Amino acid sequence: MRLEPFADILAKAIGLDPASLGERGLRRAVETAMSRTGLSDPQGYARLLASSPEALDDLVRETVVPETWFFRDGEPFRCLGERLRTFARRGISPRILCAPCATGEEAYSLAITCLESGLPPGGFHLAAVDINAEALAVAARGEYGRNSFRDDLGDAARHFVRRDGDGRSAVMAVRPEIAATVTFLRDNIVGAGFLSKDKPFDIIFSRNLLIYLNPEARGRLLANIGRLLAPDGLLFVGHSEVPCFLSAGYRPVPHPRAFACRRDIPETPGSAAVQPAQPAAPASAAASRPPAPATCGAAGLARIPARNPARAADGGPRPQADGARPTPPARTTAGSGRDDSLDAARRLADQGELAQAAALCRRRLETDGRCAEAYYLLGLVEAAKQQVEAAKSLFQKALYLDPAHAASLTQLALIHEALGDEPRADLYRKRLRRLSETERGGHERG
Repeated sequence: MRLEPFADILAKAIGLDPASLGERGLRRAVETAMSRTGLSDPQGYARLLASSPEALDDLVRETVVPETWFFRDGEPFRCLGERLRTFARRGISPRILCAPCATGEEAYSLAITCLESGLPPGGFHLAAVDINAEALAVAARGEYGRNSFRDDLGDAARHFVRRDGDGRSAVMAVRPEIAATVTFLRDNIVGAGFLSKDKPFDIIFSRNLLIYLNPEARGRLLANIGRLLAPDGLLFVGHSEVPCFLSAGYRPVPHPRAFACRRDIPETPGSAAVQPAQPAAPASAAASRPPAPATCGAAGLARIPARNPARAADGGPRPQADGARPTPPARTTAGSGRDDSLDAARRLADQGELAQAAALCRRRLETDGRCAEAYYLLGLVEAAKQQVEAAKSLFQKALYLDPAHAASLTQLALIHEALGDEPRADLYRKRLRRLSETERGGHERG
């Protein structure tokens, strides 16, 4: 079965980059959705998708699998709480957007954070948007199993009521007063007319979507967020998406592991909206699997690094910049164990302190010359300075030491794509897809 027609259909419908699924994942999604129609002819199924919104929705549901839970990552909500308490003290009613909201866990987490921060139920406007009608139906019900509760709720537990489960997992439901504070809407955040009549939002949560989009859809996403975010608003994104927004004119919020940013206010009047620039890259893979190569931002490469996927939002003590701790030589990525010096380097880089971050990486390499992650972070620093050849050399060293270093594969694909060497870029993308499929197969067997 030729997958190109279905990849094109999904690209036009939701901006999906098929490389983010891999050939095996895309084939599985198409075959599963096609089987539900009773058709066996791929060409007939492609024609049905072109004429039936219901069939297209079903395929979209099969390709976009929500992976979310209440208060995911923790720190973004603590950062948000600080801002909301300021609003509450000043009597301001913030406007908040959650898009995509998937099955609602994040939207309800935002609502609870608003209430816990001192805002009354009518003291904020919270819009939660998704393209998936089935996911929105789950969100509207507000009932969830254990998989949606992966972290200790603490005081927030009082906002839920226990329901009878199916014998295998307890089911919790958000209390009606919480559900009443969220407005769920169906819309496409990468669509040209997304919320075109809405006023700007003070807070936008849009996490872990951009890394799965093709370049055209990324541009529309950046444009929509730039239009909808208030000039002094806060934007929360996925950890591997921060560099994309920094290269598009945003700056990081100095709150570790919140992955929040705000845009630089233009000096000239009347130019508040941030316009997306031309290609640059997210700096690392998504937390669950290697991402599709991405391009967004000026001059080709990301300005500052994000964390390696295995180390996303892992918490732990915050070391001093001069507290590098040598570790035994290892061929694995930094995510395989604690490394305070590289943690500090990532935090410094997240805050734009590139020279200090590079110094820590070099110090680490003095004690462990085979540390792939240190070479990778140095490569990102060089990329931020637009030193393409130096960055490429460092990423290649990281990949030599760790052939499964997904973030380096991503960056090398981006570099060769920016240089116009599409065959070489495609080689790195294929390696990423094979790595993704291998890891996914291992999880399924486990």
